Amino acid sequence: LLTTEAMADVVIAALTPLIKAMVDTPDHAVVECTTTSANRTLFVHIFVHNEDRGVVIGRDGKTAHALRTLLGGLCGKHQFRPVMEIVDDVDYLTLGIAAVFAVL
Repeated sequence: LLTTEAMADVVIAALTPLIKAMVDTPDHAVVECTTTSANRTLFVHIFVHNEDRGVVIGRDGKTAHALRTLLGGLCGKHQFRPVMEIVDDVDYLTLGIAAVFAVL
């Protein structure tokens, strides 16, 4: 089984190229992970430009569902529970990363 830090690195390495390929402004796309070692939950935050948020969510949420399925496959093998959130970077830039995580 992977450690929490290693699992976060695997998820970031897997999702970042996918997200950057989907959006119109890839320089605004950031994938960050926070973990809890107590219950092995992996919080995945996908930050994109507010105009690209709909692309990442997809029609009827199908793209977001596919990303969650991919996360479930990556994390389930190592007994992690993924929780994904898509955040537009307007919130990220105005509040700062610490404030966004505090809201969770």
